[in-house]
Amino acid sequence: MAATAARRSHRDTLVGVLLTMGAAVTLIPITTACGPAQIGDGTDATNNGDFLGGNNTPTNNGASNNGDFFLNNATNNGATNNGATNNGAANNGTANNGATNNGAATNNGTTADPCASVQCPTNAACNPTTGACACTNGTVMQGNQCVTPDPCADVQCPALARCVPATRACECVGGTVQQGDQCVTPNPGDPAFRPESEVCQRYQASNAAVVQGGFTPGADACDPGTLSQDAIDAGVERLNLFRWLAGLAPMVDDPELNRVSQLCAVIQAAAGDLNHFPGPDALCYTADGAAAAGSSNLAAGSANTATAIDQLIEDNYSTSVGHRRWMLTPSMYTTGIGYAEANTRYHNYYCQYVDFYRSGPDRITPDFVAWPNPGFVPAALVTNRWSFTSNTYSYPQSTTVTVTRLADATGLPVQTYWTGGGGGPPILVWDVQGSLDASSEYEVHLTGISLNGQPTELSWTVKPTTCR
Repeated sequence: MAATAARRSHRDTLVGVLLTMGAAVTLIPITTACGPAQIGDGTDATNNGDFLGGNNTPTNNGASNNGDFFLNNATNNGATNNGATNNGAANNGTANNGATNNGAATNNGTTADPCASVQCPTNAACNPTTGACACTNGTVMQGNQCVTPDPCADVQCPALARCVPATRACECVGGTVQQGDQCVTPNPGDPAFRPESEVCQRYQASNAAVVQGGFTPGADACDPGTLSQDAIDAGVERLNLFRWLAGLAPMVDDPELNRVSQLCAVIQAAAGDLNHFPGPDALCYTADGAAAAGSSNLAAGSANTATAIDQLIEDNYSTSVGHRRWMLTPSMYTTGIGYAEANTRYHNYYCQYVDFYRSGPDRITPDFVAWPNPGFVPAALVTNRWSFTSNTYSYPQSTTVTVTRLADATGLPVQTYWTGGGGGPPILVWDVQGSLDASSEYEVHLTGISLNGQPTELSWTVKPTTCR
């Protein structure tokens, strides 16, 4: 069975947010000048400075106006064109004060670098011929920045599908499958009757999809950086593995919920702790990130998005298993994934947005949701904290739970907890005492419950498998 790592998760009151996606826009490459061209004229002086002073008679000496005019009663009291006609020093700091264009040429016959004072954005370079900035490395100008064009900007995919940038093809997401030109939600069926091979195949595929890290830091600690789509997909796949095992329809990620979840993760990372309600004085605070924190499952200490989901399903820090309860709510449809790394207490921080207010197509509500699920279940995902919730049965705090190890017909001691409220039916939780053997099956039996007002009992068998 899986050991519980020294990690931390947290949950609290839910604040729902409904967000919609914007329309796609096609980016058109452009080139934009980022500064004026600085080009010297490179010419020599027309008036080259020789004059016989005192007699107001210019000796032209090969130069037109080549000296002091009206030297003794000069209007401009100095040299009007003293050897250099605008040769790089216009007025040179003294207007009409004896040295208007006094022969100090700035360029003095050389050509200035037109890019010398031009500053271009990232992924752009100055053109030495025009002095204008041009995007490089296949990027295009968007506003004042050079960005990588979105190859999917003009691709329209059906519902429950997403464009793959590498191929510009649409693929079904969130555990949905293609049916004709549409993506549909498959019926997960009754988990109690799945073959072991099917369970293990799905589990191993989920493990293969795990992405280590996937987070690229931003320019500073409060820059949300980016979380790769592969890392997001791995988190959603892991979430949907648990939902499928429990007999529930899959969920899909939403780009806007991913964005605010990433802002949430950065706030947690900067604080080095988990907080559903960060205030404006919190490090790296943003209004969107704070709102997402109040609507998310929070976790810390997991090295990737998939193991963060494992941590939240285990929920060994809370007898109300609120994280598990939210993630295994039948009506859930959209989610967001945020993940950040920082050199703070837990190093890795995770936000999984819980959208209670947006239900999707083909939601399935079984008679009850149990974890671990009836039937075969990967032994590595089974811990000692088990749970049951239902919209069909009534199960008061006095409900009795027994767990029997079928290999030797031994009843195992349990500690039960009951929690009501929280936006759904009550949840019944029990801790199975002692170690669990992956080679044995376990029967769960509930008494003291009712169906349609009539007393009844309920049993199911948990079959851990090592999937070897």
